[in-house]
Amino acid sequence: MKGLKKLLNYGRNGTLLILAFLLPYLGQSSASIPNKFQMEKLIAILDQISEKYQVIFSYETELLRSIEVDFTLKEESLESAIDRLLSSTGFQYESIGDKYFVIYKNDQQGNRTKRKLSQKIKQIQKIESQGSLRLESYSKKKVDRLRSVVAAVSELRDIEITGRVTSEEGLPLIGVNVTVKNSTTGSSTDIDGYYTLSVPENTQTLVFSYIGFRTTEVDIAGQSTINLT
Repeated sequence: MKGLKKLLNYGRNGTLLILAFLLPYLGQSSASIPNKFQMEKLIAILDQISEKYQVIFSYETELLRSIEVDFTLKEESLESAIDRLLSSTGFQYESIGDKYFVIYKNDQQGNRTKRKLSQKIKQIQKIESQGSLRLESYSKKKVDRLRSVVAAVSELRDIEITGRVTSEEGLPLIGVNVTVKNSTTGSSTDIDGYYTLSVPENTQTLVFSYIGFRTTEVDIAGQSTINLT
């Protein structure tokens, strides 16, 4: 009987405690009650990190557009912030220098996109180092930053080079490696000796290599078709 009385008293006290906790919110709409787990767009958070740490993120917008995260910026290192942000998204990142970061999905298509974006960024870095381009800092107006990025991209158009590699007898050579000098961008010849290669517009030299043959370098010099015998 005493146990039941104690239980009833606890129940009354517990109810009072709950009512006391809820009292400040009674009469308020659900929208006015604080929500600890406020979801935000991943792209918006990346913009916040860009502004805080003065870095530039590169990614495929369509992949990230609909992703939402529960995230709040803290006083922490840049790497810690990115790791924490991407931990539940399935995306990864790769840094290029201390200012550029590529966000990508770790699958075949994602890694292909990462290589392409990385190549573009390295070209931008090269142009920056030559003093012909300077990307505005994030604190500038968005229109100014957009203009500088457009200016950079306009100088980085890809061109397509095609050609055929044959032996001295005119027979097609299969599997000849055709690469941009000092890069991993490349292709190989098909069963008929033909190749197609998309390269940055400022590419100067192609390297042709084949087992049993001497490696040959060819200057592009504005050509879109390069045959080799």
